[in-house]
Amino acid sequence: MATRSSMAHLIAYVRRLIGDTSGAQFTDDDVQEALDLYREEVSREELTAVPRIIGGTVEYHRFTSYRGFWESDAEITDAAGAAVVPDTVNWLTGVFEFTASRQPPLFIHGKRYDVYGAAADLLEQWATEIAREVDFSLGGDRFEAGKRAERMLVLAAQYRARSWSAVDTGVLSRGDAVA
Repeated sequence: MATRSSMAHLIAYVRRLIGDTSGAQFTDDDVQEALDLYREEVSREELTAVPRIIGGTVEYHRFTSYRGFWESDAEITDAAGAAVVPDTVNWLTGVFEFTASRQPPLFIHGKRYDVYGAAADLLEQWATEIAREVDFSLGGDRFEAGKRAERMLVLAAQYRARSWSAVDTGVLSRGDAVA
């Protein structure tokens, strides 16, 4: 699988989360594959217009997405479906800015990713490899792979809690309702 250039910022972000910025543990393809498992395809999500009052007139220069972490090949369109190109884009936060005011609504179409779910998966894989290593002592220093794996799993659990998949669903029932 070839790494998509539109994923470079997401891959770099996940690498920072897991502490593999040099790529010594995972290839870009590995990170992209983990991200692809947590991809959400989005079509026509309305962006939130952030109003600014300039000289007594309401203008819209900034639009935000419900959730960030977009692949950079996403497209923004106006109500008629015509593509519009923001002057400034932050794909990680989902913030799109225009020099000239734009009339809402604007929509985004593309793919966004649960970077915390992907990071948790990668940390768990890495911890599994480390757990196979042997603890040893050398010159008075003690090297404990098991402890390192445990710390990685703690971090993975923290990321899993921030993941989109951490949202629990359940059934609500009322005791006073008649069946």
